[in-house]
Amino acid sequence: MKKYIFTESQVKTLVNNIIECNDVLLENQEVYNLEGLAEILSRTGLDEITLFDILKDLYRHGGDEAIIKTFKESTGIDIKDVGKGRYVFNLR
Repeated sequence: MKKYIFTESQVKTLVNNIIECNDVLLENQEVYNLEGLAEILSRTGLDEITLFDILKDLYRHGGDEAIIKTFKESTGIDIKDVGKGRYVFNLR
């Protein structure tokens, strides 16, 4: 698995933007693939292509469970899988 290093500034920006976007994301019931999740995470100020590469790498090494766990740890938002590589936001 590749290692990605982010600066303290990038991490702070990521956390602040996730907090701001949290309410909007939780109201949404669309089905997302890895590319869609990367697009959502890119709203935090990080590069969408890099995020997509990270998610693909996670999926290859740990499947849906790795994506769900990492998304929860990174954003505080629960997602659930609805099929291989497809996710919805868990509103419960």
